[in-house]
This record gives sequence, structure tokens and C-alpha cells, in this order.
Amino acid sequence: MLTYKYENMAKKVKAAPRIYQVDIKGNKILDIKKFKEQNPTSLYFDSDFERKCYLLLKEANFNFKFHPNPIILAEGFDSWALSKGKGPTKLFKSKVRPITYTTDFAIYTNTGMTIYIEAKGFFRPEARLRFKMAQAKMGVNEMILLVFHSSNNFQDMKAVVDLVNDKFGGSTLFKLKSKPEDNLSVLSGVITSI
Repeated sequence: MLTYKYENMAKKVKAAPRIYQVDIKGNKILDIKKFKEQNPTSLYFDSDFERKCYLLLKEANFNFKFHPNPIILAEGFDSWALSKGKGPTKLFKSKVRPITYTTDFAIYTNTGMTIYIEAKGFFRPEARLRFKMAQAKMGVNEMILLVFHSSNNFQDMKAVVDLVNDKFGGSTLFKLKSKPEDNLSVLSGVITSI
């Protein structure tokens, strides 16, 4: 008879409630693939809470990015793997992709701080681990904050808006242009208006 050291590992865990992706108007998206085909340039959100956070940042006139560039948690690397399928098993070189984390929003403040926001309705254990790894990757002028839905009337997100305005001088007044010479005209307009 076999005895298992970790008997409780096979217990069923209650599944998280189904959260539908939504469009900018808050309509549920039942088939995301079909939605993307029919609306290739339309925004969609992972939850209604995320959509409302987006609208709150828009209302505050913040310079922010929705789903900014991923944060690299671990670089990709070369590894070894065994072939699968028919025929003899072979050893071959394999590329392992980097482990990344994409936050929901990045807010660019007037003091040069970038504040990453992760909007969550609930926190799965694997998401918690990736969030902690992302926290460890933050630079001197970066921070990552977690805002929860939990029916608190957006108090977490409203607190972020107040934090950006009170502690970091608001969000940036302008977006930098791709050509450096274009930034000079924008900067001079801001300086003369101060």
C-alpha cells in the first residue's frame, strides 16, 4: 500500500467566479477572439473594475498608459529538452522565453516617478508571486501599487489619484514626442505658462 506524504494536495479548490472581459462601454464580451476580429482597434478590459479604473484616470486627465510594456522578471535562456512524439527520444536545445509581468496601468508623474497600478478583484497565489517579483524589479523612480475592487467604492483608486496629485505634483503635463526637437517646443510652452 502506498502512503502519500502530501495527501491534501489533491483537494479541490473552489474556482474563482467567472469574470467577463468588457468593452469600453461595459458590455460583456462573450467571445474575445470574435470581438478582436470585429473590433481590431477597440479597447477591451479584463474586468469592469479595470474599465472603471481606466475611466477614472481619464477623468483625472492623467498621462498614463493602459497595459504598458511588460516588466521582465527573469531573462530568457537556453535549456535542454527531450523530444516528444513518435520515434526515438532525442535531446535538443530549447529556448525558454523570459518571464514577464504586465501591469494594468502606468501613470507618469510630474516629478518623474512612474507609478504602476495593478487592479485586482481577487488575487490568485501565482499572481501574488509574480506581483512580488515585479515589486523587486522596481527602479528608484518607479513603484507598483495594488488596488482592490472588493466593493469599496473605488476608494483604493481614488487614493491613488490623490497620491499622485498631492505627493508627486500630479501627472505629467505633456507626452514626450518621438523627435527630441519637438519636445523643446512643448517644454518651452510649459515653462512660459508657469
